[in-house]
Amino acid sequence: MAKKEITEILTVKDFLALYYFMKLTREFENRCIKLYRQGKIPGRLLTGTGNEGISVGSAYALNPEDVLLPLHRDLGAVFVKGE
Repeated sequence: MAKKEITEILTVKDFLALYYFMKLTREFENRCIKLYRQGKIPGRLLTGTGNEGISVGSAYALNPEDVLLPLHRDLGAVFVKGE
């Protein structure tokens, strides 16, 4: 079986959705960091900054019936699955 190119598997719409979720994740976490530094988020803040592609891409590949068990660096996966 020949290996398929990524552009044969994903459409432009898929690429735009992946970018949207990665950007959403980064912007949300940047806002959380800002609020944390202002003292508006108590306790500890753990972000997944720099790992957006991993959480978004892996969740995007899941089927609707697949279960997601996210950790602190998987916010993008939660956005993709809508959970």
